[in-house]
Amino acid sequence: MMSPSMINDGHVHLGMPAPGHGRMPDAATLLARMDRHGVSRAAVITPASCGWDNEITLAAVHGHPNRFVGLARIDIERATAADHCTVLLDQGMCGIRIDLRGDAAVVGRPSTNAVLAELARRRAVLDLHANGEEMPTIARLADRYRNLTVLVDHGGRPDPAVLADPSRSALTPVLDAPNVVVKTPNASHFSGAPPPHPDLEPFHTWLVGAVGADRVMWGSDWPVCPDADAYPNAVAAARTALTGLPRSAVATVLGGTFTAVFDAERVVAP
Repeated sequence: MMSPSMINDGHVHLGMPAPGHGRMPDAATLLARMDRHGVSRAAVITPASCGWDNEITLAAVHGHPNRFVGLARIDIERATAADHCTVLLDQGMCGIRIDLRGDAAVVGRPSTNAVLAELARRRAVLDLHANGEEMPTIARLADRYRNLTVLVDHGGRPDPAVLADPSRSALTPVLDAPNVVVKTPNASHFSGAPPPHPDLEPFHTWLVGAVGADRVMWGSDWPVCPDADAYPNAVAAARTALTGLPRSAVATVLGGTFTAVFDAERVVAP
């Protein structure tokens, strides 16, 4: 069993300014925060602010391969999207992030299908930023590509009503999809309570009960954290949200799921 002090962060960004600070945090800044708060590894996701330029993510992964894994962004509407995906996987990325919010129809386009087929063939990871209304689309996608691990960002972006009554969560269509893993919400963004955001506990308890700890992954969303002390608050919020769960489940959500997803054996290029 992973020690509860061993944490892996499934959702961070480089290449974007920290809200309210105007600075552009780099890999060294992130590593210092991770070291200070007991976080071993992190998944770096190229932010939308970088467009389709994944250089900062690639640099972090290549510079610190034992600390970072990478999820890249590509223009999936281009005819060459699958080729771009292949290049990025060959360069060491673990997968691709696609933003479905408000545009679930993108999943049915030929260029997207080619990317999904390549990810599935390579046993890579598909990371989806989606609203609740896109969950039925994600469920169908997961059923079509059953050997593809699909990550759903931010717990499906729950609103305050869902936090108060998690049974109303829009995640219902994906709960029975064994290849869908749900990342926890950005605590400071989705919570209506001050740090350590105790109103998130019912949602986390429900989610782990609904899908199992091995299908839930903690992610801080750093530096998209409005709190002044963003990283320590994110770590504290995660522990608070998981308070009522067995230690083994806490260890899985905070670190074990990350390891299972990102350390899975990939298919290398021929």
